[in-house]
Amino acid sequence: YNSHSGTVVVYPKITDSSASVTATLKKDSMGTLASTSLTGPFVLEASDTLILNCDTASKIYVFASVLELS
Repeated sequence: YNSHSGTVVVYPKITDSSASVTATLKKDSMGTLASTSLTGPFVLEASDTLILNCDTASKIYVFASVLELS
């Protein structure tokens, strides 16, 4: 959710710790007070990281749903 008074560009990334690689999933522009979602599923291994950055600091709210399988 974009809580900023202007458009915010969001950069969702996954870091694969075993390969030491970070991949950007989909650069997305979110309008004022808008929300968006990523399509998945994404398979992460232990120590992998899901990162959500934006071009305006402290202006997005993020919710993630995680399912652990063993």
